[in-house]
Amino acid sequence: MPIACIVDGRMEQRIVQRLCPNSPVRLMGINGRDVAVAAMAKRAAPLIRLLKNFYPIVVVFDREARPDRCDKLRNDFVAALKENGITRSDIIVGIADRMTENWMLGCGKLREKYSITERTEGCNGKTVITRALHAVGEVYHETTVGVDFFCAIDVASAIANSESFAVFAREMAPHCRWLSNSFNVE
Repeated sequence: MPIACIVDGRMEQRIVQRLCPNSPVRLMGINGRDVAVAAMAKRAAPLIRLLKNFYPIVVVFDREARPDRCDKLRNDFVAALKENGITRSDIIVGIADRMTENWMLGCGKLREKYSITERTEGCNGKTVITRALHAVGEVYHETTVGVDFFCAIDVASAIANSESFAVFAREMAPHCRWLSNSFNVE
């Protein structure tokens, strides 16, 4: 049975469409730097119900400027899903610390190619990547360049350099060929 994904942005939607072309991907329809996790769960719940024939269901969103750590946000999100009647145990929640670009910054090849030295977690990854590309005369667009970068990351180095990506990748590896090779999952 294929996975289904619920994401918070167009870039993430296009990433899933490229990496998992047979999996449905839905936009959560609520995005923002300080949107309450309970509101996100309320919006995700009906989408999860509609995707009842898929396993697992993967929900990915950014921590953004929320003060809580990713693990607390994940726990709060799952609890809020239960409050909205979602009791499935096969929901995988991935939360980038601070944004999906931070997962890209974990890639050693990207860092080396663009001489990026900033940390990978918690910073404004979009700004870091935009500046790095600007320095070599390139332009960053989330839905094109961002998708290309993400789909080309060296998964092993991203896991080593980004704690939030490592948590997500470990949970997803049994369900994702793209990630499973980094964990020797059959």
